[in-house]
Amino acid sequence: LHSFPTRRSSDLVCSFKTGRTATFRFQQKHYKQLTFGVVGDSLFYFNETQGATEYNIYTGERKVYLPGIAVSRTFRDASGSTWFATLGQGVFRLNSDEFRNIHLKMPGMELSSIHSVTRIGAMLMVGDDQNYIASFSLPDMVLRRSVSLTGVCHNRIINIGHFADGTYWLASDRGMEKSTPGFIRQAY
Repeated sequence: LHSFPTRRSSDLVCSFKTGRTATFRFQQKHYKQLTFGVVGDSLFYFNETQGATEYNIYTGERKVYLPGIAVSRTFRDASGSTWFATLGQGVFRLNSDEFRNIHLKMPGMELSSIHSVTRIGAMLMVGDDQNYIASFSLPDMVLRRSVSLTGVCHNRIINIGHFADGTYWLASDRGMEKSTPGFIRQAY
């Protein structure tokens, strides 16, 4: 599944498996798109300021999740659960048709806006807009650790990656950083 921008205010979504395509128009006057999310070869997510719309390219069916909540990212883990990261409302897990919500608030701070979510082994790692990374154990979703590599500041953690040696890389508004498994900053 891939998205191609077109010359007009629209995107073309194409399945590499079936060759089926769909075009989505965007209203420039009421633009509310935050990001796109792709899950497998059939599901395309429009993460917007008013929820997430799932489009199934095989069936043409659309589903809306979390109406009225700003969704920044959509992710599916190895166990099949779909995760929605939000701006100020925490992380939601959709397991079948049941939602579970976890609010993320760091000490002395307002509710976090989640900008990245990824599964690394038996941990779910999330990055927020206040330069914090939180790790939750799966499947129970117990907060195991929350840490800031460089202190609290306005800095979105946009992506979290994992190297074979156990170190992490973090992409943020301020660039790329590498840390130890204990989240001690190594390089930037």
